[in-house]
Amino acid sequence: MNGRTLLRTVIPKPQQHHHHCRGFSTYDIGTCISTLQSCAHNANLSKGKELHTHLLKNAFFKSPIAITNLINMYSKCSLINHSLRVFNFPTHHNKNIFAYNALIAGFLANAFPQRALALYNQMRHLGIALDKFTFPCVIRACGDDDDGVMVMKIHGLLFKLGLELDVFVGSALVNTYLKFGLVREAYRVFEELPVRDVVLWNAMVNGFVQIGRFEEALRVFRRMEGNRVVPCRYTVTGVLSIFSMMGDFDNG
Repeated sequence: MNGRTLLRTVIPKPQQHHHHCRGFSTYDIGTCISTLQSCAHNANLSKGKELHTHLLKNAFFKSPIAITNLINMYSKCSLINHSLRVFNFPTHHNKNIFAYNALIAGFLANAFPQRALALYNQMRHLGIALDKFTFPCVIRACGDDDDGVMVMKIHGLLFKLGLELDVFVGSALVNTYLKFGLVREAYRVFEELPVRDVVLWNAMVNGFVQIGRFEEALRVFRRMEGNRVVPCRYTVTGVLSIFSMMGDFDNG
């Protein structure tokens, strides 16, 4: 018996992980979480469901990170009611901020803004500490029927919590204020932010495009160039749409 043959007899053949739950038998909690993240990214529902079963069988449901990633996976697969079932699973007595944030983001991504706002209001009623990851989705969930009143209330709360200078929160505020035509408020948020990344500039440019203020959008874009901020494809798409709608194809 040579060395290779001997190794084959003592080292078990690697298990296949393709089709059956038993393929996940060697997965620890860290591997489960990273695989769930991959399932969410690729909308791989079948594998995500198998991992869900594996988590249940191995008592991994005590992990807040596993719960959050399951909620996100089902949301990305357009099964938001499955996300809600995971969130409401009987053993989750102490739901953490990450699970709430994941479900709010899922409601918004699946076109249920009112449910996102209802969950946000539930969090406040229960006294759950909100963080900077809660607010961008909540702000964008503000509907067209309140003339921006809700977003103004949220903006006031942000000052109390000291979160008004976060660039992602600021980008959501700018975008939503412009959606309501509240240009002065949008500019105020923009000018007060100490850091202006490409996401924030995009919120301004595309926000003006969405309400048909094309010249204003182009002025912001030129200012962006003057500040040497490199535009991304979303910026370029927004600017090109201006030239298309204005019929200015030479500039476009």
